[in-house]
Amino acid sequence: MGSAQYYYLNDSNKPEGPFTIEQMAALMLSGAVTQETKVALAGDANWKPLSEQPWVQNGQVMTGAGDSVGFARGGVGVEPGCCPKCSHELTGWSVPNRCPSCGYRLRPASDSFWANMLHAGRRMFSLRGRATRKEYWAFCVGMIPVTCLWIYFLAIGVVLICADIFQAETAFDADKFIQVFPDVGIFLTVMFALYSIPWFFLYGRRFHDMGLSAWWSALILAVSIGCTYLVVPMMQDFAEKGGKVIVSLSETYVQNETASAEAAARLAADARERGEEALAREIENKRRLNATLAEKMLEKEMEAQMMQMYTGSDNSSFMVMYGLGNIFSALAALASLVIGFIDSKRGPNKYGPCIKYPRG
Repeated sequence: MGSAQYYYLNDSNKPEGPFTIEQMAALMLSGAVTQETKVALAGDANWKPLSEQPWVQNGQVMTGAGDSVGFARGGVGVEPGCCPKCSHELTGWSVPNRCPSCGYRLRPASDSFWANMLHAGRRMFSLRGRATRKEYWAFCVGMIPVTCLWIYFLAIGVVLICADIFQAETAFDADKFIQVFPDVGIFLTVMFALYSIPWFFLYGRRFHDMGLSAWWSALILAVSIGCTYLVVPMMQDFAEKGGKVIVSLSETYVQNETASAEAAARLAADARERGEEALAREIENKRRLNATLAEKMLEKEMEAQMMQMYTGSDNSSFMVMYGLGNIFSALAALASLVIGFIDSKRGPNKYGPCIKYPRG
């Protein structure tokens, strides 16, 4: 009897197995199968409820040979562990969908990508238990529309904060430019912190699955948020220095262009008084060409002065801070990618059972 192997239909009506009778007994004890679960001998398509199998009597799986009969216990070796919610000890060869004691969902309804996505969504703000690689990537895919919506509100917020810097029919306001940029930095930091909350819980459960503490998740997000917050002093510095450069060069440009336009207008007027219309048009065309060239030169001068302003020897601290921010941000992004490829640690640990390798 013990050498026969059987399959059973899971909640998604898909066969799982094969299992020996002793293993089927362990599955029944763990709650993975019930008396109503359809079971069939390997190679046989005749599915019958577990209660109708010849080796089940009075709700108990019987094992043994001849007249020797016994009730199969939960298998051998390491048990699947305890429920992360009520600490009920689990037994058997696999992790049940729900804890037989408190009903807490221990695993997705099936092994599909969609079921893992739903399972991760239910635990979006929970550090309880562990998260497999499939659950991790399913959550990442599920967060794509949320991320798009977050970027949309992020853009709206920045536009609203900066709306009064440039107004139609008014000149550039340097004072508002200086005041607004730190507000933008704080807004970006707060928005990023809010967006990071569900990722903190996901990273924590993923670290649990690797046998590590969720504090590693807190470290990754603290570095990411800290790097984002560096934007605040950087923007303040940029606004104060860059604003002065823009205002100074713009004022000089306006004065020169005003004088040049007035001189060209007088020359064109004098040419027309003398009846030299072709010369007047030539003067106006050259004036427009010179104005275009002057505008391009202004842009290049602004870029050159700002580059010198931030790469000069007196701004080495800014460049160091900027470089460290980029390095730490890249490391945090790399860590979030790497943890999605590390396999589950076999067997249960203090954070809960292992869905993929329940018995190690």
